[in-house]
Amino acid sequence: PKIPLIFNVTAAIESDPAAIRSIMSRQISSTVKWFDIMNSLLAQGVRTFVEVGPKNVLSGLAKKIIPKGCECRIFQVDNPESAEACRREL
Repeated sequence: PKIPLIFNVTAAIESDPAAIRSIMSRQISSTVKWFDIMNSLLAQGVRTFVEVGPKNVLSGLAKKIIPKGCECRIFQVDNPESAEACRREL
């Protein structure tokens, strides 16, 4: 991958194609480590999150996980207009 990928199964970044293939097959039936993923992203300095899809479930979970006082931006995008508005904000 050209950009880092964090996987739901491991909550870790993986770049090795063989490992990615193995992880992807496990993602179908494994537990999502959303709490661990969010904490990993925060530890790496990520402060902007964009949820793409028709609902804001992950955005809501993110707001519960992100510590109070941490300056983060969370966007929810579900159509071309909201995608464009998000792009302008970034």
